[in-house]
Amino acid sequence: MENSEKKSLLFTIFMMVKRTNTWLKLEPKYPFSFLDKTIQPILKKHLTANKQILDLKIVVSLTGIFLFASCSSVLKSTKVGKQTLPLEVYVPSSHSGELKITRMVHASVLIEYKGQSVMTDPWFTETKTYPPSEKLATSVEALPNIKVITSTMDHYDHFDLEGIKNTKLRSIPVLVPFGTKQKDKAIKAGLSDVRAVESGQVVTVGEFKITAIKARSGIKPTAFDYETAWLIEAGDWKVLVVGHRIDLELLKEIGPIDIAVLPVNKLRIKPMFKKLSMSPEEASDVAEKVNAQIAIPYHYMYKSTWSWETFIVSHKGTAQAFAESFRNKGGTPIQLNAGGSVKVKGYNK
Repeated sequence: MENSEKKSLLFTIFMMVKRTNTWLKLEPKYPFSFLDKTIQPILKKHLTANKQILDLKIVVSLTGIFLFASCSSVLKSTKVGKQTLPLEVYVPSSHSGELKITRMVHASVLIEYKGQSVMTDPWFTETKTYPPSEKLATSVEALPNIKVITSTMDHYDHFDLEGIKNTKLRSIPVLVPFGTKQKDKAIKAGLSDVRAVESGQVVTVGEFKITAIKARSGIKPTAFDYETAWLIEAGDWKVLVVGHRIDLELLKEIGPIDIAVLPVNKLRIKPMFKKLSMSPEEASDVAEKVNAQIAIPYHYMYKSTWSWETFIVSHKGTAQAFAESFRNKGGTPIQLNAGGSVKVKGYNK
């Protein structure tokens, strides 16, 4: 687990303590304890000024410390599964060439066009509390001709430096959101071509024209939930890739899109009521807003340890719910397991 993730969890723990104190307003029964003396210096503003502690505050604090201590920083490579034969889908258009999209794992897809590939949000390793809960489509060594890598945000499961820094991918161009610490981290890790891309900026690599799309309003680049979406054009095909979420009002200038690749698991941090990723219905609204002919759901298989699932995270969105919602809007949803792929071809009406 990276330092940023540990800080986020620590903040969550203190919010649990603070909200417990605020909601219950019980009479304190315990004197100021060693536990408070240990915790208060870390984030004083997230504890009450009262130097006495509630029964439940002790329980919540101990639970938080247990969760923090249980976070494993030991990385291991995610197992590789099997690829399935690609689906073939024809859409009414005069687009030239064939576009192939493979769901790698979690929020990572491989977009192939004319023998070249873009890989989004790479994730090749895992920890005890951060497993993808599914097998990789392919190993790094077996990846096809990767011309460029994109990352939507500075999260371990969307930007796995440890998984790529000692592989053939370390010399591949990597596009990251402008203003985050990702470029500095990647260069420090030994990657040789890292580009911080501002919203609206266009980068062309090989057969691909890639535009950074502003995803959130009023969020600083240094915020934990800051992200950038990517519009990936291959020939006359257009693919929109979103990492966690995108504000509908920012989609006015985008579209029509051929394919939208969207997160659907409705990820939340429980104690803070913090929304991180879109629900199936919200993702369906995004696909409809950009007039996507096809939409592929992802970011829905992750499941953590019992302690994290019980106290920290909630993720109730499913690919099936998204498919039903988007189908009801007249769209074509395509659900792919990790290793599954679809070949999209155009035809004239």
